[in-house]
Amino acid sequence: MSALPVASLSIVPTDSPLRRTGRGTRASADASADAWFLDDVFAPAALGDRFQLVRELGRGGMGVVVLARDVALHRVVALKLQHPLLATCPRARERFRREARIQAQLDHPGIVPVHAAGEVTVRGRAVPWFAMAYVPGESLADRLARAGTLPANEVRRVLLALLDALTHAHAEGVVHRDLKPENVLLSRDGRVLLTDFGVAARPSHDDPRRNAADVGTPLWMAPEQFAGEHAIDGRTDLYALGALGFAMLAGRPPFAGPSARAVAVAHLMGDTPKLAALAPRAPRALVAALQRCLAKDPAGRWADAAALRDALADGAWAPLLAPVRRAIVRMRRARARRLHEL
Repeated sequence: MSALPVASLSIVPTDSPLRRTGRGTRASADASADAWFLDDVFAPAALGDRFQLVRELGRGGMGVVVLARDVALHRVVALKLQHPLLATCPRARERFRREARIQAQLDHPGIVPVHAAGEVTVRGRAVPWFAMAYVPGESLADRLARAGTLPANEVRRVLLALLDALTHAHAEGVVHRDLKPENVLLSRDGRVLLTDFGVAARPSHDDPRRNAADVGTPLWMAPEQFAGEHAIDGRTDLYALGALGFAMLAGRPPFAGPSARAVAVAHLMGDTPKLAALAPRAPRALVAALQRCLAKDPAGRWADAAALRDALADGAWAPLLAPVRRAIVRMRRARARRLHEL
């Protein structure tokens, strides 16, 4: 995936100052802008007496995430700050605040919780922030970059955890819309957590087709996010989940290309690769479940996250358990023969 830097970047919303300044689909402002922003943020007392800033954890299309110590509550947090260039745009500011509200309202062990939110002044500009639980460990992107693929049992574990979180989010009327390896956290103690609801939608409240092609990350976006021909709903997240599962088993996403446009065309019109051919040792039921997620038409996918979760929990593991069951049957028969001979 490292050979596809353009297509792996998040698409910046059309009303973003970053796009108006000619940066196209770049996920962040230029290096010099980030440099002064981070220098000012890490200056002494930049965030008042509430947080002691430690180091940068990462950055993306909306700003930067830093490791910080919450002095008031005596705990370590992941502090997300919006980039000042975006903070000048009222719609971008509201989108950032909305991300914090949505994520804070989703009370689930598989979703990173939000503890607090507020604003800080950076060079005379009010910059929104919100504090999340810090999850020691790595992202799924880090794991894939290091290992290439994951064992089938680990893939199933990650998928089931994500499906549990998505089932809760969808029940609350929230569609994530940017499910990708960078937004899946694997904690040191074995938990799987979903984060970054920056482009999440509430289809019952929002116009699900408005700006459908303006959000997401091309490698993992569903066809309807590019075309805007179908309403966005939970099945949009299931397509991305299928792409994640595909990458975990095959070592690459189902579609790739030299540009975001090329990837979009592949998602919309390209034949979906056969996962069974790329991961021949993976359980057939698991492969079939993921292949169904990647249907171009949402109607061809699983009905909802709960249905897929139940299918994976009940049936996807049968092919791996079959040899164990056969061995147990042989042992019982042999024991029965020995008892009969006595």
